[in-house]
Amino acid sequence: MKLRYLQIASSICITCCHLGMSHPALASQTYSKMLTKEYVVTKKNVNGTIVDKDGNPLIGVTIFEKGTDNGCITDFNGQYQLSLSNRDAVIVISYVGYKTQELKGDQLVEKIVLEEDAVALDELVVVGYAVQKKKELTGSTSSLKASDKKLSVTTSLDQMMQGNLSGVNITNASGMPGGAVRVSIRGVGSINGSNEPLFVIDGIPVSNSDNSGVNGRFGGSVQNPLSMLNPNDIESIDVLKDAAATAIYGSRATNGVVMVTTKRGKKGQRTTVNLSASYGLQSLPKEIEMADSDLYLTVRNEAVNNYNTQNNLKPGDNLYKTLEVNPRPGQPDTDWIDLITHDQAAVQNYEVSVSSGSEKTRFYSSLGYFDQEGIILTNRFRRYSLRTNVDHDISNAFQTGVSIALSKTINNRVPNDNVGNGIFTRSIEQRPFDVPFKEDGRYMIGGVDIPRHNGIQVLNEQKSKNEWYRVLANAYLTIKLLEGLEYKLSLSGDIRYSNDYLKLTKDHPYGSPKGEITDYRSMMQNYLIDNTLTYTKQIKDFNFTALGGYSMQEINTDASSIVGKDFPSSQFDYINAAGRINSASTTGGKNRLISTFFRLNMGYADRYLFTFSIRADGSSKFADGNQWGTFPSVSGAWRISNESFFPKDGIISDLKLRASWGMTGNQEGIGNYDSRSLANGGHNYNGQDGIAITTLANPDLKWEKSDQTNIGLDLSLFNDRVTVGMDYFIKNTKDLLYDRPLHTTTGFSSITQNIGSMRNTGFEFNVESHNIMNDRFSWDTQFNISTIKNKLTSLIDEKPIPVGNHVLQVGQPIGSFYMYKMDGIYQDNQEVPEKLYAKGVRAGDIKYADKDNDGDLTPADKEIVGKPLPDFFGGLTNRFRYGNFDLTIFNTFSVGNDVYATGMGGIDAVGHNNYGMRKDIAANRWTGPGTNNSIPRAMISTHNTQASTYLLHDGSYFKFKDVTLGYTLPSNLTQKLNISNMRVYLSAQNLWTISSYPGYDPEVSYSVNNSKTMGEDAMTVPQLRTFVCGFNLTF
Repeated sequence: MKLRYLQIASSICITCCHLGMSHPALASQTYSKMLTKEYVVTKKNVNGTIVDKDGNPLIGVTIFEKGTDNGCITDFNGQYQLSLSNRDAVIVISYVGYKTQELKGDQLVEKIVLEEDAVALDELVVVGYAVQKKKELTGSTSSLKASDKKLSVTTSLDQMMQGNLSGVNITNASGMPGGAVRVSIRGVGSINGSNEPLFVIDGIPVSNSDNSGVNGRFGGSVQNPLSMLNPNDIESIDVLKDAAATAIYGSRATNGVVMVTTKRGKKGQRTTVNLSASYGLQSLPKEIEMADSDLYLTVRNEAVNNYNTQNNLKPGDNLYKTLEVNPRPGQPDTDWIDLITHDQAAVQNYEVSVSSGSEKTRFYSSLGYFDQEGIILTNRFRRYSLRTNVDHDISNAFQTGVSIALSKTINNRVPNDNVGNGIFTRSIEQRPFDVPFKEDGRYMIGGVDIPRHNGIQVLNEQKSKNEWYRVLANAYLTIKLLEGLEYKLSLSGDIRYSNDYLKLTKDHPYGSPKGEITDYRSMMQNYLIDNTLTYTKQIKDFNFTALGGYSMQEINTDASSIVGKDFPSSQFDYINAAGRINSASTTGGKNRLISTFFRLNMGYADRYLFTFSIRADGSSKFADGNQWGTFPSVSGAWRISNESFFPKDGIISDLKLRASWGMTGNQEGIGNYDSRSLANGGHNYNGQDGIAITTLANPDLKWEKSDQTNIGLDLSLFNDRVTVGMDYFIKNTKDLLYDRPLHTTTGFSSITQNIGSMRNTGFEFNVESHNIMNDRFSWDTQFNISTIKNKLTSLIDEKPIPVGNHVLQVGQPIGSFYMYKMDGIYQDNQEVPEKLYAKGVRAGDIKYADKDNDGDLTPADKEIVGKPLPDFFGGLTNRFRYGNFDLTIFNTFSVGNDVYATGMGGIDAVGHNNYGMRKDIAANRWTGPGTNNSIPRAMISTHNTQASTYLLHDGSYFKFKDVTLGYTLPSNLTQKLNISNMRVYLSAQNLWTISSYPGYDPEVSYSVNNSKTMGEDAMTVPQLRTFVCGFNLTF
């Protein structure tokens, strides 16, 4: 018997024929019989375009065959192609914001128009213990959805936020992998306390502090705890800014609240698998041109001759300086930065996620791996992440769910802080003719006559690694007790374990003669129980929602450290091989927070909205009488566009006016026991062991409190094609926490006190616009700008408090730069005041402003000369689509802030020391009257190296932060490949910076966690320029 296959249109006929059944008529008769007996196996290929009511293509619409996992999504032209199992198959078409449609295969038409779902189109915002429709909000919020950033490349939560949310300013500490950032909402909120917002991840309040311990002592870069989160898991970010939005979190909300919601499965969702991969190369964004050996020697020896001549020094005198010579004449100069860095450092990211949902059970699960080489040779950061979110409807009345996220990071650190061994800064300072090795192969310690290490030696003779393990988990149970009445129990935990390891061999410039190893381990356990009861009721045009809750939180910290020295060989990596234990210690702490809270939302006729909330927090950090704080808020909104008198056919489609007032608090940044006296053992007197008081009690210590008033306007134009948001706020903070220095006779260095108050005022503006929308081309724009003014309004004793190159002074912004003001260059000796001339100041030296007109240079001449905070900042995003191509251009900007180039003090000193020199400074120095009025002469003189505006620069910038070009494969091709969607892309990050700042990058702050000393550039590793290629696959 033979099998014969016959295809007619989309039907495949299988006939069984004996050898003699070859006659056409007989074959036709057999075919007819088989049709009657339904032996025909049929299938149907369907394709078309899905659009909205205006004919615009809808991208990413899900189309699948009901009861199967057979499906696809529309491409950038709204087109799809799907092969159905049979003609009678039912197709389900779903898209967020539109009603789901079910059609039989024979009902499909070439163009399908989806109908908007008025309820689903209401954007939801997470507001703390609940979600609200955006149009019903009375507080000030900014939101970012995952879909807004899906066309850009992001590797961390803070990178997603930067420049995309009004009122949120993000500053990077450096370009080190996993490096710390400063996130501030509506300006600086504290002097000594934390200025970080409260991060709430899937309902879990988490700390954004780095609990590792080796960084400060050994100069490793501070790690960003948010770098442990996989940004591809994030569904939305909602930033709560005013007191009406944040007061529900009470004592932790002064600096704002960032609500992070991760992805979850959805009801009726077919099983979807997403696979993404990317690979990129990173490099320094620019080069700082340094003087070559000839120019260096010319300037340095000019400084030496000026010094000897001016001081009448001759060979043999104690203070006589000898001229420098190049020990390697005719040899190429050494590029020290090139020696310690990669030309291009690799960065790669891989992730797979699966999501699905039935009517009862939904889940989302992901697995991610991120690997980033640092630009410095031994630096590398890796992140492993696993997340699973499951929700299940036990019945109509009971719902439960669990979220668990596991992550591990490995950070091979390098010294980067300015504590004497900052490898990047020290390498820039090396002289051009110095080399890393002597002729015999031994290390050249900083060259011929300068006692600095060389970077190659540090990298070879040091092993520094930090490992972080984190478990972030939440389980909940929701019970619908009555109609409109719901109880929710939530149990959460955030457990972090950190292990810092640092090995310095005997050949390390800062190590012990026989080597040393430090092992530091710490654990933080954060547990939380939330109980909430919510009641919702609608009575005709009146509706209200009441929320009441009780919360308990406990945070435990434990740490241990051990230092071993005198190892028999550099090959040993563990402390048990140490000849002696140099030190060992353990420490721990605990704090608790107990809270009750209530919120009432009311609305009438969708026009008048009102919200009241109050929270009472009790903290174990404070002494009796100050442990409890109460934080109320009240707000209202008027939807003017819903009034009968408002024109319905005008250009304004929605208009809402908002107003709010409330109080929030802050207890971060102080120790668990700062209100109490602490004693510690290990002390001795006259040979006797004993106990000593180590911390001075302050029973009057209390919360920092802020009251904030906000007025806002939400506006939609041209049928929601343009949306605008504006807010003006006044935020007053009192009882500022500060470690006030004490006189040495007290036996204590400082005491934590409430010392003053400050005010932040600001204006925020954001606009989103769909500029062009048609079936072939679209152009969308998002723009936000914020301006914030900060000033201290009171201080204890009303006296200024100098802090390094900064000052705390009433009436001035926090952290204002306080130093001498450069008034040009003395062009001849007659200009120099007598007192300064007597001190050795001559023509060519810096002229400082004589504030007190005494003809001398004293600390009394210091003045406020700038501020680290910008006048305004923001972001601009333009997204273009043409056919299957998409282009995203993302810009950030900051204007009006100053940067003090601390790390350039050595290389801009014009021969004062034997450091390498910036070519521009060396070549354009003052050499005679009228030659220069901004760069001093070459001279060994401490007069020209005073902290002054000589090193203070404008930190304004405009950045092309991200430019991404993508291409989505057409549906007819993805159908052949048996995939739903595929997009490939190329991305450039930190592509171009427009700025007058002479350093690597104006977007830097050495003291990211210290508001008193912001805006200083220690010349650490800058943010890197990155080129990435990748793809996203959906099955």
